[in-house]
Amino acid sequence: MTTTITGAGGINRVIDGADMPSGSVLQVVQASATTRNVTTSTSYVATGHSVTITPSSTSSKILILHQGMLNIQASSHFHRATLYRGSTNLGDGTDDTMGAVYVNGATDTHAPVTFNYLDSPSTTNATTYQIYHKVSGGTGRYNGNVFKLNMIAMEIEG
Repeated sequence: MTTTITGAGGINRVIDGADMPSGSVLQVVQASATTRNVTTSTSYVATGHSVTITPSSTSSKILILHQGMLNIQASSHFHRATLYRGSTNLGDGTDDTMGAVYVNGATDTHAPVTFNYLDSPSTTNATTYQIYHKVSGGTGRYNGNVFKLNMIAMEIEG
């Protein structure tokens, strides 16, 4: 189906989400974080960096694009970050993580942590995705230098 926009006739057809082909982007939501979150916890704790999206269909997929910064202030320790949907950790692998920084010999290391995740939440309720972090020892800072960090949620037609 073609949508034609003309100066005289306007729009001749608007396609709603139900008519979009699989893989189409239906909506985009962005959330920024401009605060630091500090932890000494060896269990995952919320950073406060989250994005909420309300899928239009239970068959929709949600693509999360995350760009963040981790800082660890302890030699020979990890600072890990992961993504939660509500109370569910979506990470996998070692310590159910999405990204990490390890310090070997230094005592103050900063590193970007970026990840993408395609989720199938199977709901039309508002869904919140949030970054959590933890350390294996020492002090970890999410956004330690207080940059503007972004997270984007995109609803994709299933």
